[in-house]
Amino acid sequence: MNRAYRWGTVVSLLFSSFLFCVITIIAKGYIRRQGFEIGLLVPLVPPAVTVFLLVFMIRTSLRGLPRRIVAGLTFGCVLYLLVPILFLSTNYYLIREDGTAFWGLLVIPAVWLWPLVLVGSATVFAAIHLSQSAMRR
Repeated sequence: MNRAYRWGTVVSLLFSSFLFCVITIIAKGYIRRQGFEIGLLVPLVPPAVTVFLLVFMIRTSLRGLPRRIVAGLTFGCVLYLLVPILFLSTNYYLIREDGTAFWGLLVIPAVWLWPLVLVGSATVFAAIHLSQSAMRR
């Protein structure tokens, strides 16, 4: 692995772990005030999947198309994490106090935007791999 890849992986792991902790603290406050709802855990899924995929990329030795698809999923997860980081950095107190803001700024993008970004990035990475392998032949 080259140095840039390692640094990118470490930074992505740190950001996704930090985001997971911040969203956990916010969700814990809502659970304490309103009771448990499964929807409060939905924004925790993208950072958790990001950490899993980053560790999976480091620990496995996939080659070819499967590696490109996993790399695309990982890239999509990391790219998506910019959305909640942007929302939390600008509206943290609003999201922490207002349930509507939590649902509107964290839950809805995790349900509607995150899967689209994952599918799109995995498709793009797979298409790049297939076009490169076709050009080699």
